Amino acid sequence: MSDVKEQVEYVIRNGCSTDVSFIFSTWLKSYLFGGHPHPAERIYYSHHHALLEAILQHPSTYLKVACDKKDHDLIFGYVVWTIPDVVQFVYVKPSWRRLGIGNALLAETGITPRSAITFTHWTKAGHAWGNSMGASWNPYRILP
Repeated sequence: MSDVKEQVEYVIRNGCSTDVSFIFSTWLKSYLFGGHPHPAERIYYSHHHALLEAILQHPSTYLKVACDKKDHDLIFGYVVWTIPDVVQFVYVKPSWRRLGIGNALLAETGITPRSAITFTHWTKAGHAWGNSMGASWNPYRILP
């Protein structure tokens, strides 16, 4: 399997309405179980789902999706960001991590230098990623 993973061919495309279910599901679950304390699940899911809707519908928010080159419905990961410099969330499926997909998605944001990035959703993985490039965590920048 690792040989297949190393040879995966993907493209990065604009997000579309058919991606929304996947994005909500992975973002909500990854953030809930990402190592940061949250309220009870029933409260978290209803309130955070509404927050994600507001983020995704905001005119300054953009979504790029990394997907299989031949099957654009096979999603490997995505990035959601708000201009000019806020990365709301980056997600790459666990099986496809450490292959450069996350870095390629971040490059799509156009935020340079990377130390200028602010990220809003703290997870253990996001914290390690942010520290590695000098990005800062600021949950108060969730919406512009």
